[in-house]
Amino acid sequence: MNPILIQANNSESAWIECLKLLFEKGKTVAPRGMVTIEGSPGILVMENPDSRVILNPVRKWNLGFGILEALWIMCGRNEANRVTLFNRDIGKFSDDGVTFHGAYGKRIIHDGINQIKTVINSLKKDKDSRQAIITIYDHVLDEQPTKDRACSLNLMFLIREGRLDLIANMRSNDIIRGFPYDSFNFSFLQNIIANELGIPLGSYTHISNSMHLYETDFIWAQRILEAAKNPDNVCQYIQRCNIDFKYDDLFKLDKLIDIFLSDTLYIAKKHDIDKYLSVLENNKIPGLSTYACILTFYYAINMRDYEMASGLHSVLQKEATPAEFKLIDAAYTRRFKDILKEAKNV
Repeated sequence: MNPILIQANNSESAWIECLKLLFEKGKTVAPRGMVTIEGSPGILVMENPDSRVILNPVRKWNLGFGILEALWIMCGRNEANRVTLFNRDIGKFSDDGVTFHGAYGKRIIHDGINQIKTVINSLKKDKDSRQAIITIYDHVLDEQPTKDRACSLNLMFLIREGRLDLIANMRSNDIIRGFPYDSFNFSFLQNIIANELGIPLGSYTHISNSMHLYETDFIWAQRILEAAKNPDNVCQYIQRCNIDFKYDDLFKLDKLIDIFLSDTLYIAKKHDIDKYLSVLENNKIPGLSTYACILTFYYAINMRDYEMASGLHSVLQKEATPAEFKLIDAAYTRRFKDILKEAKNV
């Protein structure tokens, strides 16, 4: 055993510290012939899980994909085309190009059972319950040959000292590629459940029995650590990503993805998107229209639609949190750098 234990303010601070410790004390192992350095277990405790984004510019963390994947999980989805919208590379892990075998959503919501609602009801009945658990790993499913075996085992929710704590247990976690999205997704769910219970967030503990870094990513990780020496490149606790809406509201957001994937002509699709955003804004569900705008912004980025992206960039400068907007602005600048450079020179 070679444990790594980290207690930090937020996800990014824990992530950076874990990268450092893996280089300092990680042991070399090579499952399936792929060399990694590993901490076993890796235990990361984040005291403020509402500060959940990764701002490091070398990592180029994708906020749109983070929100999309969280939505995909919590709405019980497994379709490949919904997540490949903002991350085409992830499609290589689908066995058939249509669905994902290890998709957490279909394991959380299946056969008429919604484990998220079960957790909420359990904690409403007994605030001291030790039975509010979401199980993800399935021995029968995960022993089948597949490119997509579930990495997560279970999520346990506890109300302690009037706050909602979360303990996530994983069999395996890639610190550079997996953790930034896993911690975002699970703390997002923690936030939603806390909203349903009407209590504040507590801590988020992320346990991976194998917290590892692949040799092929060593140089990338070293560049990330170098960039982290600049405090402007690290998410501060004051840059929270508060989520004010509740669980059923997520299904309203999920309908936006249906519009993105519809077969209508792009010009008609843009009209449908505008109509959807207008209706959502009129419903005045705190924060929901902002997340819809963020998803639409990343869709416009993906479609290289400068006009739509530019308009939403201006809206989100006012509506998004400072941390969210920093990521939005970086994505906007990367995608349209030639157009922005030309406009600046006019």
